[in-house]
Amino acid sequence: MAYQLACSRCGSIAEQEPAYQCRRCGGILEFRYNSAAYLVEPEKPGIFRFSSVLPVEGVRPAESMGEGGTPLIPSAAVGPENGLEQVFFKLESLNPSGSFKDRALAVAMNCAARFGLKKMIIASSGNAAASAAAYAARSGAELTAVVPESTPVNKIGQILCHGGRVAKVPGNYSRSYAVCREMAEKYGWFDLTTTFINPYAREGYKTIGYEIFEQLGRRTPDAVVLPTGAGPILAAVYQAFAELGQMGLAERMPKLICVQAKNCGPIAGAFLRNAARVEPCADPQPTLASGINDSLTGYAGDGDYTLNCIRRSGGTAVLLDEEEIRQSVFRLAEEGVYAEPAGAVPAAAVARLAESGFLRKSDTVVGVVTGHGLKNPLAREAKIPAITSAAELARILEEG
Repeated sequence: MAYQLACSRCGSIAEQEPAYQCRRCGGILEFRYNSAAYLVEPEKPGIFRFSSVLPVEGVRPAESMGEGGTPLIPSAAVGPENGLEQVFFKLESLNPSGSFKDRALAVAMNCAARFGLKKMIIASSGNAAASAAAYAARSGAELTAVVPESTPVNKIGQILCHGGRVAKVPGNYSRSYAVCREMAEKYGWFDLTTTFINPYAREGYKTIGYEIFEQLGRRTPDAVVLPTGAGPILAAVYQAFAELGQMGLAERMPKLICVQAKNCGPIAGAFLRNAARVEPCADPQPTLASGINDSLTGYAGDGDYTLNCIRRSGGTAVLLDEEEIRQSVFRLAEEGVYAEPAGAVPAAAVARLAESGFLRKSDTVVGVVTGHGLKNPLAREAKIPAITSAAELARILEEG
């Protein structure tokens, strides 16, 4: 292959694959391509048109469902109401399984086929496991998903419908992560967990950055706003623009904005305290934004990596309370976009940062909507009338 997997901490090169973390120091692995080039291959499906900057070999029909190529729409409500002229939303909610995770799983499944692995396991708060189950079904692989007991029922139903096996673990995502790692190591199953532990999956997220660059007319936005758990999506977007810069295409790095819930926001909390390191969330509380509820217990180094990307980009972090998260869903709904709470948080973050002056009127801002509203539905409270005739409906509407 035309790449090396190198440790971000000590520089050691992985000698065997699949590799998950540095065998020497436990650091996060990064892909280093021998001849990375922006050679788009439009004849290939989905994100595989970016194969020149992905660790993939060929593409089989079972490994792609046309993921990627998601719309970038101008804001009709959030931007104008906050005095911002160039706000866009990237609708990752319109990927085949309803979330941005499809990008990661398409790449990971391609690599699993290359390694000859058919038994797989994943720790997930729901979306990654639903995506993994869909791709596993297509490729004939066996998937076990280890999820927190609070995982939304719609996401569990999606996993089961595709034939995946599900095990629930008490507590938050970090406990599911620990069980998954132990099982993967004990039985030699391919660990599809889409934090920093699977570098192949993380590369798939990088294509979000490449698409934003394309959709803006080969321009770099001033800021990208990202829902953040452990942060692989933020780090991957950083990597995409770093690579575009190395190729002489992107003139600068966009400011990367990490959005987390106050109930469990170790990375955003560390940034706002100006802390040198991320501390795991000692007392994580449930949050509407279950998809980003990650305490980082046992792998706080993932948070440190993300924190460094935020700082190197000149970005910032936002912590949202539960009412702000709820209102994010309704604000995006006014854009015509139905998002789950975790995917909707960029709407509230944009408003907050416009008010603080961090975002300026003329800035080009992209909010990444990571998951569809049908994944974890939230609706306005309303009394819904039961009617038997058009006349009855007309009377109700007249009465207000």
